This record gives sequence, structure tokens and C-alpha cells, in this order.
Amino acid sequence: MFTWQLAVTLMNVGIVLLAIIGFRYGAALLIGVNAKDELDKKDNYAFGVLIGSGLLSLLLVMSGAISGDAQASLQNEFVSILAFGVAGIVMLKIGFLVQDKLVVRGVSLIDEIKNGNMAAAIVSGVNLVAIAMIIRSAIYWSEESTLNALLPVSIVFVCALIILTLVTVIRSTVYAKRNAGKKWVDAIKENNIAIAIRYAGQVIGTAIAVKGVSSLVVYSNTLLLNIAITWLVFGLGVMLLVWIIYKLVTPIILSKINLVEEVDQQGNIGVAFIEAMIFIGIAILTLTYLL
Repeated sequence: MFTWQLAVTLMNVGIVLLAIIGFRYGAALLIGVNAKDELDKKDNYAFGVLIGSGLLSLLLVMSGAISGDAQASLQNEFVSILAFGVAGIVMLKIGFLVQDKLVVRGVSLIDEIKNGNMAAAIVSGVNLVAIAMIIRSAIYWSEESTLNALLPVSIVFVCALIILTLVTVIRSTVYAKRNAGKKWVDAIKENNIAIAIRYAGQVIGTAIAVKGVSSLVVYSNTLLLNIAITWLVFGLGVMLLVWIIYKLVTPIILSKINLVEEVDQQGNIGVAFIEAMIFIGIAILTLTYLL
């Protein structure tokens, strides 16, 4: 038994190390830059934030892939982990492309990051981490480590992508309403880090809360439509609940502070960080209640 468990553990570690090596040499090529030059010659902090977030996202997905009971043979275990790992990485890539090309329209996040835009790097990085958090939760929720779980997990990923996209839409709409029609993406392009920090808290908080949906939805690898509807409905419900509580609590904690002036116009990082922590804290409380 010990020998078998040791063999499985060593294989899992080996696969994770290969994934990290692949990320190290593949991520920069994907963006179209030289990682070493960006980090030590250009001192591109924004690139470092994106790469760090991408690495964390990869490890979150891989931790889900190697979780659960081992398969009957090393070959089956290898195939299962490899399949979940590759699928998770593909989902992360799809999530990044959807965000860059469809959601955050009017600005190329990749180009901004190449130019050292920290706000753009934070926006991209937190979305990757949030997606990875939900993918990891979905793998745990699947209750099985076989390839049969890939489709249900993929459905959860799509639902999560829709919900996280709505966070960006809400944030953009609120910003335009508060700032005489000025676009939220323009603030990101202008490198308003405070805007990005507040957004980061809302995205991560939403991912934390949505993770709790796994305790409300019964797993099945056949009732796929039912899974999609229940995950989406409960996920949207949880997201709206957190937003409502956030809207009620924030004016109390930050009373007599003009949030539009401080964060949107002056880029006050301190106030933005408090807003972000309020949202994440409420999400954690919500998750605790759901579990």
C-alpha cells in the first residue's frame, strides 16, 4: 500500500513539475515577449504580475487534477491527471482570450501589459486566478477522477465565465454612470491601479462565493442541462447576494468618503483596497454559510 501511494505521489509531482516547466517556457511565447528581458532588463512589473498570476492559476488547476482517490493503475492515474491538467490549462487560455477580446473591449490587455500597464496586469491576473479557483472547485465537486467528469467540469467553467463576465459588465456600467459616461476600460488604459484593485477584490470575491454553489448542486455526468441551469442560477444568485450586502456595508465602513472622487478620479489605492477587502470578506462569510 505504501509503495503504491509513493509511486502515485511521485508521478503526480513529476506531472506538476512538467506543467510548471511548460508554463515557464510557453507563457512568454504565448504573449510574444522574452521573459528574461521583460523581468530583469526592462523591469516590467506588469509582466511579472501576469506571469505570477498565471503560475498560481496553473497550480490551482493542477492541485484539483491530482486530488481525489487514485485510479486502479498508474497508467489510468497518469491519463486522468494529464487530461484534467490539460483541460484546465485550455480553459484558462479560453478565459483569458474571452476576457481580452470580448469582455474588456476597447483596449488590448496584452499590449498594455507589454507596455508596463500594472492596472491591465491586475485585471488579467485576477481573472485567471478566479477562473482557476472555480475550475479547482468544480473538479473537487465532480466526485470522480475519471474522464467522465471532464464534460460536467467544462460546463461549470462556462457558467463561471458568464458570471465573471457579468462582474466586469456591472463594474463598467457603474463606472460609466458615476463618471459622466467615461469608459471603465479607459481608466484601465490610463493605468488607474486603484480601479484595478477594487475590481480584483470583486472578481476574487465572486469566485470565492460561487465556489459554494458546489454544495448546492448534486453532481451528475449525465444530467448536463440540469447542471448548467442550476450552477448558473445559483451562481448568479450568490453573486447578486454578495453585491447587495457589499452595497449596504460599504457606505457604513467608508462613511463620509467620496468613493468616486477618491478611487475613480484620484486613484486612491488605500480606499480601493478597503473596498476590495470588504467584498472578499462578505464573499467568505457567504461561502461559510453555504457550506
